[in-house]
Amino acid sequence: MTVSFSSLKALLPLPEKVREGPLSPEEYYALSYPKRLVYRTKYNPRRVLDLVILFVGIFIEWVGSTLLAPVTPWYIEDLAPDMNQGTAASILMAAYAVGTFLASLVTGPLSDRLGRRPVLLAAMAIYTVAQFLMANAWDIASFAGFRAMAGVSAGTRPVIISFLTDSSRPIDMKLYGVLMGLHVVVGQSVGPAIGKASHAVPGHGVELWRPSPLSFPFYFMGVVSAVILILEVLFLRESLEKDKDGMPVNKFAHPDEKEPPRNKFLWPTVVVLGIVSFCAQYLGINWATVFGLLGADEYHLSSSENGGAQGIQAVGTIFTNLIYLPLTQFIPAALLGCSGLVLAMVIVVVPFIHSLVGVIFLGMGLQAGIGLYFAGQAFFTAVISPPKKRGLINSCVMGASNIGGFVGPLVAGNLYDLNVAYPFYLSVILSGVGAISWRGVILNLRQELGISAVRLRYAREDVLECYPVEFGAFVYFGINYQMSLFKQAANEGAKQSTSEESNVSITDTVASSVAGESV
Repeated sequence: MTVSFSSLKALLPLPEKVREGPLSPEEYYALSYPKRLVYRTKYNPRRVLDLVILFVGIFIEWVGSTLLAPVTPWYIEDLAPDMNQGTAASILMAAYAVGTFLASLVTGPLSDRLGRRPVLLAAMAIYTVAQFLMANAWDIASFAGFRAMAGVSAGTRPVIISFLTDSSRPIDMKLYGVLMGLHVVVGQSVGPAIGKASHAVPGHGVELWRPSPLSFPFYFMGVVSAVILILEVLFLRESLEKDKDGMPVNKFAHPDEKEPPRNKFLWPTVVVLGIVSFCAQYLGINWATVFGLLGADEYHLSSSENGGAQGIQAVGTIFTNLIYLPLTQFIPAALLGCSGLVLAMVIVVVPFIHSLVGVIFLGMGLQAGIGLYFAGQAFFTAVISPPKKRGLINSCVMGASNIGGFVGPLVAGNLYDLNVAYPFYLSVILSGVGAISWRGVILNLRQELGISAVRLRYAREDVLECYPVEFGAFVYFGINYQMSLFKQAANEGAKQSTSEESNVSITDTVASSVAGESV
């Protein structure tokens, strides 16, 4: 008996029963976030399930990113006992970032063509297989190769952001950015905890799948990721829907919205966001790499203590994400990102205080600082990305971020071997570069565009509140310019709608309206 591919495809994901709730879109968006969640759970539970699957996937991917951090010295002893510790640590930590970087370059554009769902399924399948392979690695080269495979899944964040943008209003990406940040930081915190548990598992001299108990966390992660993969296959829906002309359609918000004109400053804005993303990601992975070595060498921490010390530092990022949305009511998101990179400079004090408690608090400050940028990253890319290039632009920004994740361990480990303070000096330099990148280019654009010290307010309140240009950040300019294009498109759509209703009186109506405004 044969089954056609189309009929098989129709069964997956599982079909849903669509129920329209009693509220209009305006009434729904007037609700608070908790009430929206309750409403969606009642009338559109598949939407909630989509989000749960996506965010749990992010959590699992970032658990794998830092799983190795607290037990790096012990893995080096097991897999490469004759290799320099700093070099070996750099290889082990950078391998994951290599896979993430390479995947982030292609998954976004690929999802623009094939859809978001197939790319996410393939990445999670690769991640699951890689976990079992890492549990059976025989040397540092094989382990690094399998770890790079696992990093492919974390390289799908451009696809996840595009998935959310496909089905959401741009302003909602602030909330989703916060949720992504929370799942990333919690995953990064739980990763070291699972890693340190590997040394607590009885197994020295006992056969636990392999002679070393270090394999336990990877078997555990393999089982968990397999469960997530099954849920994705059964329930995750495709978010990318296109009209007859091949234009992506957002049926969840503004389905009849007119496409704005081309933004000539799109790519300069993307470049700046890429620079900031690189700097912020480098700071985070540099700290994760160096602290594992510093804890063992300087403060003589065990693997369990090392993991606990790294995990507690996540309090800074969690706190930042919890207060981020209220803060954006008073401070523009771009300025928060700039301020966060300035705050991250406090890490330079670490080599000079010789206090574990002080180092932990400085680590919290660093995590809080870079969290202020990453909480808004999804919002920035959602606002500036044209529908047909969402995956591409997210890949560009996330690719730059992942370059930082790749370069960080390689540079940090070798600088640490030269001098304990050197990795922190470079961190301060990159913090400054990231902060300045928000502010430089606008100085050359103000004179050309005549927008110096002007506040731009746009009709698209659901996309962006008032973003003051006088702060001087180029990201402000790029987003504000995009908002002007949205306003232009909205005005053209309104004029077209009015002309269809009354072609006779349109000229007089507009003329009288303009006359009234001029008075």
